[in-house]
Amino acid sequence: MSTVTTLAVNLRAVMVERGLTPQDLASGCSLELAKVHAALFGEGVSTLAEIDRLTGWLDISSEDLLTEHEAMWQADQPGAPAQWQQYWALPADQRAQVDAFMRVRESAGR
Repeated sequence: MSTVTTLAVNLRAVMVERGLTPQDLASGCSLELAKVHAALFGEGVSTLAEIDRLTGWLDISSEDLLTEHEAMWQADQPGAPAQWQQYWALPADQRAQVDAFMRVRESAGR
């Protein structure tokens, strides 16, 4: 998996885990919302300075954002970027329902 995709998948996972929106991330990291969206969808280029802002504000290591994890295979599936766009378009309460469903699904072993 490419580094840009790895960053996108890990960043989305952290955001979902913490209940953050792209707007929250952009505001907290002092980044343009368009740059956050590009990072979330694996488009465009993130600079080291931008990655430092992300890791600093999220209080995680750069390795956490840039290292592939076991569950990342889903990001390579066809249509994944479109699914994430639909996910982020949902109201916060509906995203929370999706997150809860996915946690139950994962704990059941799929």
